[in-house]
Amino acid sequence: MNQSNALNQWLVNGTEAEWDNATGSPSYTNNTLRAGVWNITLISHNSSDSSLMDGYSWVWVVTGDCPSAPLISDTSPASSVSDDLCVNSSRVFSASVNQSNANSRWLVNGTEVEWDNSTGSPSYINNSLGVGVWNITLVSYNASDSSLSDSYSWVWVVTGDCPTAPVISSPSPSMSVGDDLCVNNIRVFSASVNQSNTNNRWLLNGTLQEWDNGTSAPSYMNNSLVVGVWNVTLIAHNSSDSSLTDGYSWVWVV
Repeated sequence: MNQSNALNQWLVNGTEAEWDNATGSPSYTNNTLRAGVWNITLISHNSSDSSLMDGYSWVWVVTGDCPSAPLISDTSPASSVSDDLCVNSSRVFSASVNQSNANSRWLVNGTEVEWDNSTGSPSYINNSLGVGVWNITLVSYNASDSSLSDSYSWVWVVTGDCPTAPVISSPSPSMSVGDDLCVNNIRVFSASVNQSNTNNRWLLNGTLQEWDNGTSAPSYMNNSLVVGVWNVTLIAHNSSDSSLTDGYSWVWVV
């Protein structure tokens, strides 16, 4: 341009977009137009007499939308810090992405664990983490340009082991059907349990006889039964969740 202090007007389809004043090197940047045909016009005015001008126009054909970064929303759990969970409890993390073909990567404490590709609804399930604090991260990438991404992180606090059912082993007598015994002979029934503080219930023909609590070596002695067939049953309960049990039965023939 032959005038270094020209006043330069930029128009898009006849609508003023900006001024680029007092320069002989006007320029205009646009990164917001959608697909279509756009007339980009430059009109340079003399700085002392704006009626003196020159103009130039470009026809800019935009054939399609530029790829954009995906946007993660509707995260579940909704909070960045999830509720505390015991070990081996399942937790599902999920979100919505505003691009239906996004490629989504899941990481635990920065280590990649899986990809969830070509979906606007990525999800990840984990039930194997130990006690600790774990960062669960979702990174969603534009399908055509992986440099365009969005991310979201949860902090998952795992506070302790889930209660599990006890396991009864080493029953004594060792067989489910005990040996025959005459009336008033003493019989001791015992077993081992793999949890040291179980609460153990002894039943005789379905009727509660006694509890043997806080032990992994429950035992029961009886010397008062009359002639007959008696079912002696041990039920071991987890101390923190009594619904978690194991059972063993003997048939005692007197």
